[in-house]
Amino acid sequence: MSGITNIGPLVVDAKSVYWVSDGAISKVPLDGGQVTQLLAAQRTAPTSLALDSKYVYFTLNAGVVGRVPLDGGQASTVVRGGGSATGGVVVDPKAVYFFTSNNLVARAPVDGGSAVELSSGPTDSNIFNIVSDGSTLFWTNRGILAKDGSLQPQSGHVVRISINGEDRKTLATKLDDPNLIALWKDVLYFQVGGGIAGMSVTGGTPKPLVPQAAPNGLATDGVSLYWTTGSSPGRVMRSTVDGSNASTLVADLGLPAAIAVDGTSVYFATRDAIMKNPK
Repeated sequence: MSGITNIGPLVVDAKSVYWVSDGAISKVPLDGGQVTQLLAAQRTAPTSLALDSKYVYFTLNAGVVGRVPLDGGQASTVVRGGGSATGGVVVDPKAVYFFTSNNLVARAPVDGGSAVELSSGPTDSNIFNIVSDGSTLFWTNRGILAKDGSLQPQSGHVVRISINGEDRKTLATKLDDPNLIALWKDVLYFQVGGGIAGMSVTGGTPKPLVPQAAPNGLATDGVSLYWTTGSSPGRVMRSTVDGSNASTLVADLGLPAAIAVDGTSVYFATRDAIMKNPK
């Protein structure tokens, strides 16, 4: 699917690929075909997407978590974040979970209601992404911002907390700019210091897996790691989950970024297209 511009987050389910482009949310069948716009372009583009069996959930920098039916229809607001930019939405049958620009992690009823604070921290640090295994939330915090806006060295960390806001634990500290994160069962994979590392969900010392990966996007199926890297030309890469046998899956791409996988294929966004390739 080509001719698309300003592509943002991308997610997949058993039938379709969903993505953000020019502030709007659209979908297309997994094998290509007719594009359906689900949400018209917003003044502030959606920054993250999540799916359940009925809705696409999205966050807006205006401080809103919203949702729109998978088959199209009226969008609705799930919760307003009090004016703070929101991101990193995940969803379960009862609640949506998200973070805000003032380093707050919160949840709200999936059908709408007030946000409940689960975790907060220094407002000059910045959460980058959040994932869930259904009972626990995990996130990367890129670190403390210096006065000039740069990140202080080795000030990032990885954190977990239960979906009820209990058992908060810092899993790894003194990291250089941890950001992209993926989860498979009991292992976290995340970008740190320009490479990809792995670590148990219980914590410990992160193990460097692909030190020079420089990922733009990261995904896993529990057997392999997949990531986009580079700009023009860029590539889709693959390795085993221990970081070995790294190889190029797709080459000569323009600005590959968001990436997702299912049982048979890898889906990714480039400068102007949504693409699919066998794993």
